[in-house]
Amino acid sequence: MRLCLLIITIATIICSYGCKNIIDGNNRGTSQTTKAVPTKRDSLAREKDQRLLSTLYNKEAAVFNTIIPDLKNENRNIILVVSKFDCVTCVEAGFDIIRQIKKINRAAHTYVVGVTKEVYIPEQYKYTVYEDIDQNVQTALNYAPTPVILILNGNRIIDLYSPYDSKSLFATDFINEHSY
Repeated sequence: MRLCLLIITIATIICSYGCKNIIDGNNRGTSQTTKAVPTKRDSLAREKDQRLLSTLYNKEAAVFNTIIPDLKNENRNIILVVSKFDCVTCVEAGFDIIRQIKKINRAAHTYVVGVTKEVYIPEQYKYTVYEDIDQNVQTALNYAPTPVILILNGNRIIDLYSPYDSKSLFATDFINEHSY
């Protein structure tokens, strides 16, 4: 009886470890250094972002001019849109991505817009949150899911990223691409 329990326990541990590697895309146990491969979660998140971008690409976002008084229309602007209903981890990832972009390029124009009152802001980030309690941003963005980081060129949306992990492969690519 004890032998059966021991075998079942060992089999469960082996299966759990193996499944975690498949899901996470990790290559633990191999000594080779390989190029970073996106995880399944990364790929699904990127597909979602591409679908969302296809509906919002080149869409005019002049609504931000009424909310952010010092918005630089002639420049590239990076705007994190959050609401109080967003998951804390995703909001923290969004703030971390904004921070990393600002760290690489201090001249980057970064803003945070809250589409509800009482938006969660992590303690370590000192940003002014511009409030849009009238839901003008959500209406203009066709109620796109938040949090979302929008890249605007003038008044037009040219790229976006839905933050869920600031250290993912796509987050790193997004930061490198938009830090100039």
